[in-house]
Amino acid sequence: MKLEQALREYEKKAEKMKKERAKIEEKYNRKLVRDKQEILKRIDDLEGKQIPKDVDDRIKKIVGAERRMYVSTLKRMLEKVETMEDFGKLLPELSKLHVSHGKYLLVLFEKDVYGINRILKRMSEEYQEYLEKLSKTLIPEIKIDVIEREKEEIAREIEQLSKEKESIESAIEQRKEDLRKFYDEADLEGIEEKIKELEGELKKEELELRSKISKLQKPIKRMRTGEEVARRTVENSYYAVEHPDEFISFLIKTRSRLEGKYKKTADWLLENLKDRAEKIRKMKGELSELIAEKEEILSDGRDFEEDIKRLERNLREKEEQISKLRERLKALDREYRESIRELEKLLGKKIEIDF
Repeated sequence: MKLEQALREYEKKAEKMKKERAKIEEKYNRKLVRDKQEILKRIDDLEGKQIPKDVDDRIKKIVGAERRMYVSTLKRMLEKVETMEDFGKLLPELSKLHVSHGKYLLVLFEKDVYGINRILKRMSEEYQEYLEKLSKTLIPEIKIDVIEREKEEIAREIEQLSKEKESIESAIEQRKEDLRKFYDEADLEGIEEKIKELEGELKKEELELRSKISKLQKPIKRMRTGEEVARRTVENSYYAVEHPDEFISFLIKTRSRLEGKYKKTADWLLENLKDRAEKIRKMKGELSELIAEKEEILSDGRDFEEDIKRLERNLREKEEQISKLRERLKALDREYRESIRELEKLLGKKIEIDF
């Protein structure tokens, strides 16, 4: 059977069951009205009856109070009852009233109370019959058309989001290309290479010079001259690199106290320290300028970077939305198949469908 034909048969069956339910509801609601009227009449009769004269006055008061409570409560409940559905909602309250009407009331007006209770019991039984017959007219809700519409809407939304995703991806690639061109034009790679080379050369120069100065730290310490330059150089050899004139002056004064290899080292430093220290100073100045230039380029490029990050966040959001929608499509497919199985079971026929 084709799906379209199956849905038409389902609609016919659903309409038939709807009419059946309407008949059942009408039939039992009529019974309910009759029962309600009968109870109200019995309540009026109970309310109007005189308490026997031979009853103790204290008991009369108790019975009077019990009757007023019973009558008013039952009337209040019944006022809410118009349909069998209303009656079903009140059943728990009616059950409580049934066992709490007062022992003296039951003793003096047993026939009246039991008469009302019989009608309530009959109404309860009729309500159960009503539910049983109604249940036979219920059919599962088949939402194939609703599912199909939702699937179509989701498919359109995925298509739109996919286009937006492609547009964002294109924008990201363009901004990355713009950033690459900007860095190329600013020669960022060349500057970074110069920084790397200069750092290596500077490290080599400093290492060689400090190595020479370090060889004199022990003899200088043994001299115990008390001079600031001597103390600072012993603590850190780089002090002599940063203060070459001061150290050279110290060496000139103390050279005669050095011997052998220490004197040779001192002579080398007297000849080379000033020039090498100046070279290091200039290299550090050049390195500082290159680093500042690099930082300026990177700072200017941060606008590109922020744009790229913003676009990438937007891209992830679109991807998450698409992923959630695809998961929803899978869930709808499962609901669709389940609805088809329910429809086949209901109609007792195999349905031809294309997934």
